[in-house]
Amino acid sequence: MSEITHKVEQKGDIYIFRMSGTINAQTLPQYREVIDNLIKEVDAKHKSGLKFIMDYGGIDDVDSAALANIVDRLANDVRCDHKVMFINVPEKFKDLLALFKMENSIEVHDSQQDAEEAFGV
Repeated sequence: MSEITHKVEQKGDIYIFRMSGTINAQTLPQYREVIDNLIKEVDAKHKSGLKFIMDYGGIDDVDSAALANIVDRLANDVRCDHKVMFINVPEKFKDLLALFKMENSIEVHDSQQDAEEAFGV
């Protein structure tokens, strides 16, 4: 099983989560734990209107179970008025978004600069 690693950076009011590893049915529990810890780290449950960039540049594979978990997490983010954007996603991630007709639900950008500009930075 591939280990999921992460690093958190902050640039102004934007939190950048740099992820690496494989996100699939086998690693999903670990991915959930990593995301839960990141949310705790930035106290996202007690704040609203946070901006997140999920950098998947180090993610080598993702499957539909991971996408379902992401959608579930994003639903919670919307309730908290958080804004989440993804960058450097694997091609398979984009293919899954298209397959499930979610291209308009999950915001994907080509670079961190593009995502920051979308945030109005």
